[in-house]
Amino acid sequence: MNPTTLPGVHTVSHDGAVLAYARVGAGRLEEDEIQFVTPTEAPFQVGMMRRPAGTEIRPHRHLQRTYDVRTASEFIYVEAGRVNVGIYTDDWETVETLELSAGEWILFTGGGHSLTVSADAQLIEVKQGPYPGDGLAKVFAPG
Repeated sequence: MNPTTLPGVHTVSHDGAVLAYARVGAGRLEEDEIQFVTPTEAPFQVGMMRRPAGTEIRPHRHLQRTYDVRTASEFIYVEAGRVNVGIYTDDWETVETLELSAGEWILFTGGGHSLTVSADAQLIEVKQGPYPGDGLAKVFAPG
């Protein structure tokens, strides 16, 4: 399965570049299945997993590696509430707007983005670090 065929996963692209993957709406994996949303060469990996009771994942650790990451990815999971997400090109052209509700998520992989909370929300954000502060980590849209 490739990312665009996973249940409930929507890919946002512009000029052939993927700007975001979003889990919106219903969609379930088959029993005892794991599928990664991101391609194997992506610098930030997100997978979806469904496992039956009693499944054991053997103790393991990940090998230390050095990665050359030129664009930080950002993952937002909506625990509660609702947010409207704007997805933009590098030139701030709006590509798409999505509404995410509890249990849905989005992975930003390029371009720009905005969030507007439309119902009191609790979010989990995961991104690559270390964080150098807003002045070195972000470029804001003009205006």
